[in-house]
Amino acid sequence: LKNCDIYNNTNNTLIWNADRNSFAKSAQIINTKIHHNNLGSALDGNAVFVYGPIDIINTLIYKNSFGHAVYYGSNPNYAMVKMNFVTIANNIGNAVISSPNSGTNTAVISNSIFTDNTGYNFKVQYVGGLGNIYDGLRIQWRNNVIQGGYDNMTIINPDLVSPNPPYRTKAYVELTYLNNFEGRPIFVDSTNGDYRLAPSSLG
Repeated sequence: LKNCDIYNNTNNTLIWNADRNSFAKSAQIINTKIHHNNLGSALDGNAVFVYGPIDIINTLIYKNSFGHAVYYGSNPNYAMVKMNFVTIANNIGNAVISSPNSGTNTAVISNSIFTDNTGYNFKVQYVGGLGNIYDGLRIQWRNNVIQGGYDNMTIINPDLVSPNPPYRTKAYVELTYLNNFEGRPIFVDSTNGDYRLAPSSLG
């Protein structure tokens, strides 16, 4: 998906990558704008929903109402999300959520901006699976502008043991958090969709 402008939609999920078994090649979203969509606040209200590997590059997600901008996980093999030069701003909802089922999921988020969203910048939620033992989640945050910083991230049920055996998890979260600016950026003209950083912005 490249050079797209996606707006004024009301369906639950806009972009769906259900390829659980792709290791050698990632799906891609490049030079794309996703804005002014009303997707609902439930778990299935997502701008991007992925099971397999995906690269999101130079993409702007703004002024939407959804559950999550990017939702990934529930992959029994492997899921890697790479986000580079992505801006997620002025949305009603969470920015990124991982809900791994089993295996090891990885997120590498760099050179991106997260600001003025009503939910979390990053949320990890283990939901439980029949007989699965989660390997865990590796998250790398590098060189981003993050309003609220580390305090605007949450992990729900990291060591969940379900009351209904054989549901169980043994989960870990490995977080790398380096060279991130924790503050509110100033954009050139966000009112009219120009989310370039202004020269006066500390980010």
